[in-house]
Amino acid sequence: MSVFLLNATSLAKLNAVQLSETELLQLHCDAALITESWFNSNHDDAVLMISGYTLFRRDRVFGKGEVLCVYMQSY
Repeated sequence: MSVFLLNATSLAKLNAVQLSETELLQLHCDAALITESWFNSNHDDAVLMISGYTLFRRDRVFGKGEVLCVYMQSY
């Protein structure tokens, strides 16, 4: 199993998810563990999806930072 680990300091910024998608697809990773995604309830899963991966999120309720998201390759 190949795992991609990233401290993103915000996937919520413009084009950050798309850049991560490019890296994941080029590296053929089975999973991506991303800390400090800064996602919250205002971020729609449909916008954050990466083709071929299932998204799991743990959003922070207050403030920003210290949150985690995991993209697992869909088989």
